[in-house]
Amino acid sequence: GMCAGLVFALGQGARTSLISTNHPQMTKFLVKWCRATLPKTKKGAEFPFSSLQVNYNYAAKKHVDGNNIGPSYIISLGKHTGGNLWTADQGIIECHDQWKLFDGNTEHYTTPFKGERISFIAFAHEQYNKLEAPIAKNLQSLGFTAARSDRKDLEFFARFRIERSYLTEEHNAKFKAELKKRAQKS
Repeated sequence: GMCAGLVFALGQGARTSLISTNHPQMTKFLVKWCRATLPKTKKGAEFPFSSLQVNYNYAAKKHVDGNNIGPSYIISLGKHTGGNLWTADQGIIECHDQWKLFDGNTEHYTTPFKGERISFIAFAHEQYNKLEAPIAKNLQSLGFTAARSDRKDLEFFARFRIERSYLTEEHNAKFKAELKKRAQKS
């Protein structure tokens, strides 16, 4: 798979993905298609996203997304059977040929499938509003709708932010141990 748009590169921080840097026209094409086909928000606005994960014949194992604010849209295309999304809070979500909203911060995985399956997941990276100005400008020029440098949340995402300043190191250690335990089970 590949992630177009905003990614977190080890040692480099939040930046435009190499795939988007090296193939800007492809990125613009995919983002334009997403913006034209994604459902509107309840207020009639475009769904804001900074990143687009594209997978080919990939069945994700049970996981919780990292660096994702939460609200994510998925669609799968191609001649395949199965390949739905399972989420801990919604169960099976049929996403073949239709965008479906899910929470990337809830456990989820791809159900088994046969055939050719291409999936697209549009989401906002948790750092979308804390970018260096040139990175935000570059992402906006590629068509991404959630790319800012002003540290202000878009209204759509404000309710998904979790205040973590009160958490102790002990709490964080327990949380990380739980995540590690879950990863070993899957």
